[in-house]
This record gives sequence, structure tokens and C-alpha cells, in this order.
Amino acid sequence: MKSSVMIDHHLFEVEFFNFGREKYYVDGQLIDNRWNLSFVGTRKLKVGNRDVKINVNSVPGEYYCQLFVDNTLHTEQLFPEINEKVRAMAEKRKPFESRIKAAKIFVAALVACAIAVTLYNNL
Repeated sequence: MKSSVMIDHHLFEVEFFNFGREKYYVDGQLIDNRWNLSFVGTRKLKVGNRDVKINVNSVPGEYYCQLFVDNTLHTEQLFPEINEKVRAMAEKRKPFESRIKAAKIFVAALVACAIAVTLYNNL
């Protein structure tokens, strides 16, 4: 996924790949290239004489990638298509949430019974 924004007279580009690869460009020149497997983080870069900060945060059902220039929000969502995919996946999971909750309760009851039988047998 690639996103581009203008910062002053510079074209700033962010490119995220599968498996955590990140690339950052200014006017087509690669300025940073890193691997990152975290779903939460902050990247700090320089574009011209401006301080650029990218905040990434992924919580269940939401994905945020915000761009700040000199600590002022510049772009609310660098990758809205990722956020839409994450939201769509969360919507697909909703019908299964009650089943998952019931399964957790069943497993907890089963473990409690096993503990009770073990304690009873050790008396």
C-alpha cells in the first residue's frame, strides 16, 4: 500500500508492504527503509526542515495511520483502505462472537469440573 501527501513543496510517500516492510520517500528519494512487525508505533522523520511523525495504531476493528507535521495533524488517515478492510473483517466476525463466548464459558466450566474432581480424589 502506498500513500502520498505534499508537505510544503515536497512529495512525501509512505509505502507499507506485507510482513512489516516500510519505506519512506521524499521527492522520490528513499529516506528510510525498515522492518516492523508491530501494530502500534510512531515513526519520526524529517521532510525538508519539517518534523514529520506517523502514528500507527491497530485496535480490534480499527486501524489508524495519522500523519503529523510539526506536531499538527496533517492527514487523519494515510491508509483509509486498510481501515475499511479491518472494519469489514470485524463485521464478519460479529456473528461468531456469541459462539466464541459460549465456548469460553464451556471450557471454563469443564476446567472447574476437572479441578473439583482432582481435589475430591486427593482427599
